[in-house]
Amino acid sequence: MVRVFNFLFLLVCSTGLSQTGNLVDSLKQQLAVTKIDTNRINILIDLSIEYRNVSLDSSTSYAAQALTLADKIKFLKGKGYALKNLGTTDYVRGNYYNTMDYYNRALTAFEELKDNTGISNLYNNIGAVYYSQGDNEKGLENYLNGLKYAEYSGDNFRTLTVLYNIAGLYNKPETQEKAKHYFLKAAEIARKVKDFITFSSVAVELGSIYYSQKDTAKALLYYAEALKAGGDSSHIFLNIGKLYAGEGNYYLAIKNQERALSLSEKKEKGKFLSINPLLELGKTYSKKRDYKNATVYLKKAENFALQSGIQMDLKNIYSNLAAVYAAIPDYLNTYKYQNLLAAIKDSLHNIDMDVKITTLQFSNVLQRKKDSALAVKEKEVQKLRLDQVTSQNHFRTYLFLGGLGILLTAAIFLFRSNRRKQKVNALLVQQKEKIELTLSELKSTQSQLIQSEKMASLGELTAGIAHEIQNPLNFVNNFSEVNAELIDELKNETQKVEGERNSDLEYELLNDIEENERKINHHGKRADAIVKGMLQHSRTSTGQKEPTDINALCDEYLRLSYHGFRAKEKSFNATIKSDFDSSIGTVNIIPQDIGRVLLNLYNNAFYAVNERQKAEGEEFKAMVTVETKKIKDSIEITVTDNGAGIPQNIVDKIFQPFFTTKPTGQGTGLGLSLSYDIVKVHSGELKVATLPTGRQAKEGEGTSFTIQLPVT
Repeated sequence: MVRVFNFLFLLVCSTGLSQTGNLVDSLKQQLAVTKIDTNRINILIDLSIEYRNVSLDSSTSYAAQALTLADKIKFLKGKGYALKNLGTTDYVRGNYYNTMDYYNRALTAFEELKDNTGISNLYNNIGAVYYSQGDNEKGLENYLNGLKYAEYSGDNFRTLTVLYNIAGLYNKPETQEKAKHYFLKAAEIARKVKDFITFSSVAVELGSIYYSQKDTAKALLYYAEALKAGGDSSHIFLNIGKLYAGEGNYYLAIKNQERALSLSEKKEKGKFLSINPLLELGKTYSKKRDYKNATVYLKKAENFALQSGIQMDLKNIYSNLAAVYAAIPDYLNTYKYQNLLAAIKDSLHNIDMDVKITTLQFSNVLQRKKDSALAVKEKEVQKLRLDQVTSQNHFRTYLFLGGLGILLTAAIFLFRSNRRKQKVNALLVQQKEKIELTLSELKSTQSQLIQSEKMASLGELTAGIAHEIQNPLNFVNNFSEVNAELIDELKNETQKVEGERNSDLEYELLNDIEENERKINHHGKRADAIVKGMLQHSRTSTGQKEPTDINALCDEYLRLSYHGFRAKEKSFNATIKSDFDSSIGTVNIIPQDIGRVLLNLYNNAFYAVNERQKAEGEEFKAMVTVETKKIKDSIEITVTDNGAGIPQNIVDKIFQPFFTTKPTGQGTGLGLSLSYDIVKVHSGELKVATLPTGRQAKEGEGTSFTIQLPVT
């Protein structure tokens, strides 16, 4: 289990956390409109990563497409990452020979690029493959190379990953001090970069080491730090339970192991994650000589392990069940589980032999490739020496031709001096053409900046959509899990003999399932409506006006902007007030364009109150107000914030293109300019309005923007 866990840690650190289906859909949409360039290759690589835990065939297909395109346009970095993804997918399949081939080809690409981060990543991956196959010497050699290049690149996260893996390799009784040394270095870096999840994992390992060294106080201290850091609580409580079981304090051991079991059962793959807590509970009850409870927990662990197919788990479970039945004594079951244990050991031995043979074959192939490369290199050296001799013979010829060239140059110079006047006129024509070309490029750059501003707005909108749709999806997932449990319970009830079945309970279970299905359907339609609405607003504007519910549009973009801003600023909170005039009804507008205007005004308002909140602290209460009202033949949409406000001396400049009050890199200065133009196209007005008190907006009193649109 240690080796498997080590490689899983490698994958997490290499690819990040698993993303949602929304990201896959978004990547596919981008792929459909992206040309054959580096961006398309990067999208294919991201899709390969996302599909790794869903469909290995799809993951391989996207990585192979990325590799083909990268070779075609000679994009070496994309080639390196495509090869790395193909290697990782083959590792999951168990194709170790292909894995090592892909990893070494990827390593060659990153070495050619002199990309220290990529080189470190590949050495770390290769080391993990050797380590998972039992070749600790080659595993350590590659890990140390990975650590060296991670330190060259100054990549703390990569350094942390390799340190963790090296410590895991040393984490056995005879080299435990070395393991502790590397874990402590990893903990120091994790604290420095504030990677609390990795720190929690490191703290658990340190706690286990100190416990094995009979230092219970330090072990409990590190377990407490792991819990505080917010890591996998079930894994931590499981280790605390082992500690107390070893001390003979079975009461506290069982309490912590039951807590670990409860936390594991609540996770997405609760059955498989519950195997270890169930196994430890069985071992603890066995130590207490409570063989009845020991058998119950071990049998349940056996059931889940058979479903998962993890042979190492089954080996441990069969070993403990055989020991429990021997202690009861129940010789029939003891014999049964001893036979099952022997079969598992044979299977694991065969797997280890296959792995070692594969690694040996690959090492031999690599050596032959190195010998071949040395032979080619020797031929190149001999050819270079021959070329040097030939170049000396050619030197005299070149010297003669050089002298002749000087004479010809003098003649050409005299000829060109006679045509100087003609070339002056030609130069003036060229300068005129250059000026016209520069003007054309300036217009093109301006168009690109405008497109950049639109894409920034799209990014804000996307973040809001992700948070908005998450709520109904959570309901769908939760009710689906509950229904699965109810169906299992109903199946158990219907399998009873006629006299023991409880018809009232069956009817109640069916009613619950029916009610949950209605809720799933309701929240599914809710998510579908959100997606359809977002697709309607995110598609390219056709320029055609259509009847639109202004109040719904204002409310929708307000929520999306707020969620999008909170996705960037986790600690941000603001009070949002809305006052919508229900008499407005629908208005003929281009909804996508007015939506962009609203998104820009909302984003500016949240930015303003957030900056003031940072400056004044928790005493300041951020507030953004949105108001709509109908005035004769027009409507008004007012967005007000209580931020720092706009200084009076720049109020007249805020609608000018490229003018911004934000720090460099945080704004293009085109948002309000584009918004002003969009409102003008709708025959409306966008202006800094007076505050509700009747005074003009001033610095420190907040800002109020008003959109005026005609009803017709």
